[in-house]
Amino acid sequence: LLLVIPVIILACVLAVTAQSCVVEQLGAIESMNRSVQLTKGYRGHIFGLYVVVGVIFFVIAFILSFVFGLVFPGDNSIISTVLGAIGNVIAVAFDAVMCGIIYYNLREVKEGVTLDSLADIFD
Repeated sequence: LLLVIPVIILACVLAVTAQSCVVEQLGAIESMNRSVQLTKGYRGHIFGLYVVVGVIFFVIAFILSFVFGLVFPGDNSIISTVLGAIGNVIAVAFDAVMCGIIYYNLREVKEGVTLDSLADIFD
């Protein structure tokens, strides 16, 4: 239980590691150092964004499971497992997009990088 806070802090510090690795073509350690550098001063904002998105996903999941329980009463473990897997896929995809947007916004605010210059990596 005592490790929950340090893990949350570490998640906010390393939130844009994958994006740094891909866009800036850095290695693993360099990408982590770059994420530390980019998120400095904005970790509270990143944490707040994760809390808001997490609460929204929780509320949606709660409502859907409630409706699902009313429509299909009884034991439906296979259906609920499949729906849970679909929900996880959607949440992970949303998280990846959110981290990409965070990376772009941090680069724009801290370094004045434009979207066109970031798109040049795909040329």
